Amino acid sequence: GYSSAASDVYKRQLKYMRYLKNKGKILYFHRMISYHKYIQTKQSRRGRNMLQLNYKLTDEDYIEFNEFHQLIHSEVGKRNLFFLKLIGPMISILAIVIFILARAEVMLIVIEVIALCIFSIVWIAFTKKIMKRGIRKTILKMKETDGLPFAEETTLNFTEDQIIEITKGQEVKVDYKKVEDVCETEKAFYVYMSSVQAIIIPKRVLDQDKEKKLRQILSKK
Repeated sequence: GYSSAASDVYKRQLKYMRYLKNKGKILYFHRMISYHKYIQTKQSRRGRNMLQLNYKLTDEDYIEFNEFHQLIHSEVGKRNLFFLKLIGPMISILAIVIFILARAEVMLIVIEVIALCIFSIVWIAFTKKIMKRGIRKTILKMKETDGLPFAEETTLNFTEDQIIEITKGQEVKVDYKKVEDVCETEKAFYVYMSSVQAIIIPKRVLDQDKEKKLRQILSKK
């Protein structure tokens, strides 16, 4: 009688353990489904387009970017502009010193000082325009010889994690964390991938809603 009762208890324990084991498998199975759903949701969010832009770049877009980069964004460009502005006043000071050392008449020196001060002010005021003209001339010359280094037709897809740039025969994916800088001017957005390379997005291709959406995307990344 005892051995039979012990056998029944053992069978019940074994049955209960099998039940727990099966229950554990079921819970594990549900966890796996939840995990896969999480991964799929995350991947779908990564691939989901928040904004798509299709546009054509022009020579003027490229020239305006180079003017912005060399005169405002680049430290080297800003330094060159500063030294160029100094040239006018330095020439003026040197000329005044020469007149003084030559013992010219006081009235002549005064007239010279006034004239050179006016020259220096005009020079400083027009220095940026002089550099812009030089940049434009260089780029147009480059276009005639080697062509400009940009694709005219561009498609940009902004997803949760990346900017996807699609041009003729090429697709480039850039994570937002690799974006070095984002700059906005009156005419364009410039998304810098490096210190010298940027995605040019002219504002003329954006309506009010797209411009607002793009600004929100770039400000959060």
